[in-house]
Amino acid sequence: MEYIDGGSLYDAIKENGPFNYELCRLYCKQLFTAVSFLHSIGIIHHDISLNNILFTSEGILKLIDFGHSLKFDEAYVEPLSEGPLMSWAPECRYADFLTPAADIWSAGYCLACMATGRRPFLVMDANSEYLDVRVLRLGGNLKYVILGCLSNNPSSRMTAAEILDYPWGLALQLLYPADVCLLA
Repeated sequence: MEYIDGGSLYDAIKENGPFNYELCRLYCKQLFTAVSFLHSIGIIHHDISLNNILFTSEGILKLIDFGHSLKFDEAYVEPLSEGPLMSWAPECRYADFLTPAADIWSAGYCLACMATGRRPFLVMDANSEYLDVRVLRLGGNLKYVILGCLSNNPSSRMTAAEILDYPWGLALQLLYPADVCLLA
């Protein structure tokens, strides 16, 4: 097992506040590369959250905790009867079968937290969600990627491949292209 010494995304946001646009682009690329890889091998992570994203001392993002992971063809789950974890997709409240779009929503939630330093929703309960205006004020194409992830309709969400191909003005580049950004 690899030792990750850079702390969690939650800790980084708590200590430093929102990330600048370039860091958001870099970590978006790393996070969605990991998500794309998982989806390409038929796995839904199902627990992407601020605490399940760690950083190495070199600044490489690592996605951890595969305890809730599901195979695409075995993605039957019990709908949550109580409020979901903040970063879980809305369909986790009512659906009995999850798709890779649930990971997209969760990763978009984390990206919004990176960009704003706060949760992207002011209120989130079984009946309503109110998007924080700070997300709508984000510059560049970051706002459109986040909104493309946070659609309440799973079939309307962007895919990991679409996010990786999204025109950010400059091509997204990994500092360490060989890094898969996953930690089992």
